[in-house]
Amino acid sequence: MKLFKSKTDIYFSIKRISIIHTTHNLEYSSLLTTSCIHKLKEFGYKDISTISVSGIFDLIPEICKLFKKDKYDCIILTDIILNQEPAYNTYFMKSLEHGILEMKKKYNIPIINGILIGKKLEDLDINNGILWAKKVNELI
Repeated sequence: MKLFKSKTDIYFSIKRISIIHTTHNLEYSSLLTTSCIHKLKEFGYKDISTISVSGIFDLIPEICKLFKKDKYDCIILTDIILNQEPAYNTYFMKSLEHGILEMKKKYNIPIINGILIGKKLEDLDINNGILWAKKVNELI
């Protein structure tokens, strides 16, 4: 009995990916996460976990928690920020980008910033989840 069809199947099956998302706009962020997971599975990735956190500032600490338990090959961070002042968005994004850079240095893995900013949900593209999956496939 063959477990894998090829060496490529073995390679993808051992890669671990985690998607950490906030519970803001959960209905929409769930669609994004689901589309990302489906595309990753199409690429052959099998070990994909999702973790929910309460807010944007919980994303980076969750990476540390993950790596205390186990190792991952790629992390995708997602949140949706709606209808905020530009200065507010800049503050959040600069804080998050700094945290992402520090985690990339510390753990030497790709971390994809999947934070979406818009005036309303209808302005955001549901295909972003698919784009994140494609980026994962390019990076690992």
